[in-house]
Amino acid sequence: PVNQAPGFAITRSMVFPEAEVQLTQLATRFATSITPGPTNEGCVLLDAFCQQQRATFIVEDNSNPALFTVQPQLSQEGVLSFSLAAQATGSAEVTVSLTDDGTELQPPGCASYFGNDTSAHQSFTISVAPSNDAAAFALPFVVDCSKATSIDAPCTCESPEAGPSCSYLSETDLPMSDVTILQGAGEVSIGNFATEITPAVGYLASFESVFEETQETVFKTYQGILTSTKVYAVDLVNATKHPVTNDPLTRYASAFVEVDDAAHGAGKRVYVAEFETDSVTVLDKAEDGTLSFVDRRSDNETRLRFVPFGAFPNFQGTDKRIPSADVCAWKSVRIDGGVYALAAAGCDLLENIQETGSADRNTCEESRANVSCAAVAGVLSSAVGNWDLRARALRGVHRVNEVPVGQNLTCSSEGCVFSRVRRGAEEYCNETNPTRIFPATFEDLSSTLGAAVMMGPYCKGS
Repeated sequence: PVNQAPGFAITRSMVFPEAEVQLTQLATRFATSITPGPTNEGCVLLDAFCQQQRATFIVEDNSNPALFTVQPQLSQEGVLSFSLAAQATGSAEVTVSLTDDGTELQPPGCASYFGNDTSAHQSFTISVAPSNDAAAFALPFVVDCSKATSIDAPCTCESPEAGPSCSYLSETDLPMSDVTILQGAGEVSIGNFATEITPAVGYLASFESVFEETQETVFKTYQGILTSTKVYAVDLVNATKHPVTNDPLTRYASAFVEVDDAAHGAGKRVYVAEFETDSVTVLDKAEDGTLSFVDRRSDNETRLRFVPFGAFPNFQGTDKRIPSADVCAWKSVRIDGGVYALAAAGCDLLENIQETGSADRNTCEESRANVSCAAVAGVLSSAVGNWDLRARALRGVHRVNEVPVGQNLTCSSEGCVFSRVRRGAEEYCNETNPTRIFPATFEDLSSTLGAAVMMGPYCKGS
């Protein structure tokens, strides 16, 4: 008998709360109605016309692997298992198929009976909803206010340096802050005593804030008896922008470090860790404190990198430094005598700016954003290329252009597949296998120039 495709049914979506630690999940009846094909492919008593095929699930794609420490997988019995990464939120679209061993069971020389051993692809979504993390702060200093004997020498912990009155806790100190003051000093105010004040544990604030506590005695008379109550209030004195975490490029920073890389041919650099995106952003820091984008790396390179290319055959160019103000700004480029406007990726989509302006406004005009709403509308109406680089834009049928000989680009409702033949020594390469990338294209929202295609490196190595 000719082999026919297996089939199954799955749950289309699952929602979980954010996990504080790595959390393993099991869904025992996630896939149901699992069959290797028609009844003659799942027989108990075998003969020439009745087979006992085995079907195995294959995970074809995962749009957000950083959401997991153990990637989703389906057992033959339809049990879904995966481990969520700690404090990771977002959603992942997972695509699976079911394949049987019917081709292997056919008699030798019966290729016409091979038929179809793989089911149609089916997708489901795993979503992790964020939770409201507790606020956090640190008390890192040992303070000696006996040195502050006048108004001109206040007892304060300078930031980011400790200052003359304060020193950082060492390994030999007790695991708590210690404050020393003079006898009879009266009311003592210690500036910057608490540090790393942030609305969520493990994340950095974009502003450095100073608060002042005030108290007031309120008198009330109840049934002829005078009572008093002390009312306390905390007022914001001032808030200054943090020189690093307030930059648009570091809005998701969970930690950062400044390094002098002069010995390696670079100046001062800032390395910013982003727990939520599982990546490290590399920034150049100028003498005036201006930050410039150099690179972004992720664990196992699971995220796109925009790196410079050089000449054939090495294709490795020199680092480009992009001022952070330009990453979310307009640029222009001249091609064949025409001038094109570019809006760099990494910012909100133009449609979002036009339609909502910001998260709490209805229109671009109401948002009072630092953007010309008329210019946004004008660019959208005349755009010849508007590529959406979000994960969801990898799916669906895209308008694509022809690719060179030796390369192939095919699209379906699930997305586009890019493939090319293996490159050999005559092409300054020595690849072992051909290249296949799925999904391979980002949608062009203007539907003019066509989808952006990910073709991979020129040479994958030996």
